[in-house]
Formats: sequence, C-alpha cells, structure tokens
Amino acid sequence: MTGTDFGCTPKAYGIFRIIRLTLYAALIVMVGFIVGKTKLRGVADSVLPPPTAKSSGPTFDDLLDAIEWIESKGDANSVGDNGNAVGAYQLHKIYVDDVNRSLALRGIKNAFTYKNRWNRNKSRDMVMVYTEHYATKAWNKIWNNGQFATTKKREGFMKYFELQTRIHNGGPRGYRLPATKKYWLKVKERLAVYMTPTGVPE
Repeated sequence: MTGTDFGCTPKAYGIFRIIRLTLYAALIVMVGFIVGKTKLRGVADSVLPPPTAKSSGPTFDDLLDAIEWIESKGDANSVGDNGNAVGAYQLHKIYVDDVNRSLALRGIKNAFTYKNRWNRNKSRDMVMVYTEHYATKAWNKIWNNGQFATTKKREGFMKYFELQTRIHNGGPRGYRLPATKKYWLKVKERLAVYMTPTGVPE
C-alpha cells in the first residue's frame, strides 16, 4: 500500500496533522489570553453525560470522553497515584512538561501550568495536544513498518485511537507496552457505545 486509510500517504497525513495541531494549539493560547484565568471546576459541573450512539461511529471527542470516564468518571477533583496524578484526566506534572515542550517547538511557550490539571477543559486540551503530537510520529513509523495494513476506514481510525489512548496512558512509547493494551481495552469498551444503534456495547 502506498496510502493510508485516510486517503493520503503517511508523510502527507503527518504534515496535515502537524499543521492542524499547530493551529489548534495557537487557538488554545488565544482563547486563554482573552478569557483570562478560568475558574476551576469541581465535581458538580464535571459529571459526564451518558454517551449517545451514532451510526457514523466514534469521534475524537468521543475518545476523549471515554478516556476521561476511565480516568476519573469526569471528576475534576480526582487524585490518584499517591497524589501525583490529578484532575479529570489524571495528569502528572511530566505530562504538562511534555505538552509545553511540544508546543514550544511551534513557537508557543508556557501554554499550560501544573494548576491547569485541575481544570477539566484545559486538561482535555492538554490530552489532545499530547496524543496528537506523539501519535502522529508513532503512526507514520508504524505505517512505514507495515504493521497497520488495513483497508477499512473505521479500522484505521480505531487503530489511531488505540495509539492515542496507549500513548496517553504509557507515555510517548506507551503504544509498545503490554500494560497499556489493557487500558485501551477498557477505553474501547466505553467507546463501543458510540458504535451500536442501541448505545449498548456489542
């Protein structure tokens, strides 16, 4: 195969995702600058709504919702890993460091703080930046090795979702770790409600 399930070569798709990530990161910083400090959210306003099945299958927003559910069930005040992982997405300080480092490569400095981990929306933004940055690299590398040779579009998206999920859980090389496979299966089970007409996993 010379192209991906997304209709272009791995190299072209990688460039596309980098451009999209850069624009999204710039938007995050602009909104944060205009709005100013955002009030930290507590349990009351962080409860996730029940998933709704869609015939078109899950989206990236659905994936973020599923990860959030597995991590904290939407509790922005959640604390885990002996106090080292906090917020709705259970982020460590090193996660924030990696996000800021990846954005700095694109000229955006100090976009997030450790305190932002307690903010549900900003945590979600960090997860998007982190997973997009590292999963794009992993995807291109895997495609070059021919490991994800699939012709079905939905399978292609799910493989990419798996990469993003396992990287979120285990770091930049987390997609290689056996332990992150179990985490992905939990997220996938939660995500399954978006793939069935009844909203019940198959």
